[in-house]
Amino acid sequence: MTKQECIHFLKQTQRSYNTHMSSIKYSEKQNFSGYKPLILNKEKSLAGKLLYENIKATKNIIGTIFYDELESLHSEWCEEYNKISNVYLKNTKKSFLFGKRIDPMSKDKIKAYLDDLIHTTEQIMVILNKILTRVHALSDSKFS
Repeated sequence: MTKQECIHFLKQTQRSYNTHMSSIKYSEKQNFSGYKPLILNKEKSLAGKLLYENIKATKNIIGTIFYDELESLHSEWCEEYNKISNVYLKNTKKSFLFGKRIDPMSKDKIKAYLDDLIHTTEQIMVILNKILTRVHALSDSKFS
């Protein structure tokens, strides 16, 4: 991966997190009507590809400390996202007039999980920005 490809991939990863967050925040505002929950596999996501496809090369480029922190936050993020999806999938009822409805208690649980997810996403964005700064500063020879 070249330096420019790495920078592009990191920016795509940021957009991916932000897209998921925008989708779920919009769904919350719409009382989760039209929400399409996903069960995420942390290793198959865009960030997962960065973290798990070539661990040694990734650590070499972004640094072990950033790698460990990002990997931990990414795992936490996927767990929190999956908690929201699971609550939604288990607690929605179809209504003839109103489409899918979620009970108030489950909605509150989702909101609590969403607060955690927002916080984790903010932490991930900070780390990804630090990694982007590091990658910009690296010599092109560090990349293949």
